[in-house]
Amino acid sequence: MNFSRYTLPLSAIHTLFKQFINLKTYNMRRSFIFLLPLACFMVIVFLSSCSKDEEETGGQANILFVHGYTFGKNSTLVINDSVIVALTAGYGNFTQYQLVNSGSNAVKVRDNTLDSIIHQSSLNFKKDVYYSIFMANNGQVPKLIAEEDDLGIPDATKTYVRLINLCPNGDNMQLNLTGGATVVSGVAINSASDFIALDPGKLNFTIVGANSLLSSITNFSMLAGKKYSILMTGFVGQTPKATHNIIVNK
Repeated sequence: MNFSRYTLPLSAIHTLFKQFINLKTYNMRRSFIFLLPLACFMVIVFLSSCSKDEEETGGQANILFVHGYTFGKNSTLVINDSVIVALTAGYGNFTQYQLVNSGSNAVKVRDNTLDSIIHQSSLNFKKDVYYSIFMANNGQVPKLIAEEDDLGIPDATKTYVRLINLCPNGDNMQLNLTGGATVVSGVAINSASDFIALDPGKLNFTIVGANSLLSSITNFSMLAGKKYSILMTGFVGQTPKATHNIIVNK
């Protein structure tokens, strides 16, 4: 903790006490006593605000880059003008989590084929939080979406899965167990569902949008205590065709 930032308010209290001791009359001291609690309250509020600010901005966060921009090539994230080579992915692919500074970050996307910046924005990352950074279509240009990833495991005997919909012309999507129950539904374009607990094992899935089968997954071995994301990218009925990829988040 940076104690130097608290020097001013603490020295102010010290000064107030010295003035109180030097007051000559009873009435002057009585008036001063009424002001002292207010001064102390203001200092407490100040210290609380500083503590909260440190919790939000100090330290580091973890980010994973997901490339779902259909017009994009191999791309790299640039954080505060530093090229993060480990955050490089081709279309339909993704990276592993990488540590970055928490707080407000200037984030750019460099198209490595064009050797140019194709997007820039500002993203705020909370301390110790995990994020998936989706690069998705915004018409003909890309945009970035920061999704907080809840990597907690409430039940270590279960496996967990979510659906990410980055198909720019797709409808709301749903993930089904083949021949069985719906796992998640209503996953809108450029969004992700919550992680859903399932019994571990070799599972078969279908991904459906607008009552049409978009992709199938067979004999996917899902382990207990793990979290997976089924990523959908591409166009429905167009090229590049909508297809899936699987991210192991934890």
